[in-house]
Amino acid sequence: MRSATRARAVGGRGFSLIELMVTVAIIGVLTTVVIPEFLDYIRRSKDSESRLQLGAFERKMKVYYATTTELPQGVSAWLPVPGFVGACPSKHPVTDAWRSDPIFSALGFELDEPSRESFLYLGFGNTAQLYTIFDHDCDGNVTGHLVTFEVVNGNLQVTRSYDVFGPD
Repeated sequence: MRSATRARAVGGRGFSLIELMVTVAIIGVLTTVVIPEFLDYIRRSKDSESRLQLGAFERKMKVYYATTTELPQGVSAWLPVPGFVGACPSKHPVTDAWRSDPIFSALGFELDEPSRESFLYLGFGNTAQLYTIFDHDCDGNVTGHLVTFEVVNGNLQVTRSYDVFGPD
């Protein structure tokens, strides 16, 4: 009698192999569902940050055009970092170069917090374009957004294009 009680007590303390396998399978299924959703959420939040920065630039352009009735002319520097450089995994640091660039300083546009994007402005005649370049998922594939400003019949029209260099 004593040995049967002891066997039951020993057998009752642990989990069976089937219980462990079912638990591992459930965790595996949840992982395959949750991780891609989480990564997509992170990508969308980074993209949202980029679109907010574009919106801030658009507002500065509209104010500039409303006060001067012209678009800034010329080509800006790549800021905050030159060229097609994505900030992975961290962000580009804050820089004072915005104030020394003739285009961005005329618009009063600068980023006062670290950014993942690099910006380039091209303005000629009644048309201007702002490019943002980034690699949000740090896979080496650089993409960006394009905002086109065009003066038509004295009105400033804005067109946004996303993923101009292909999907990130």
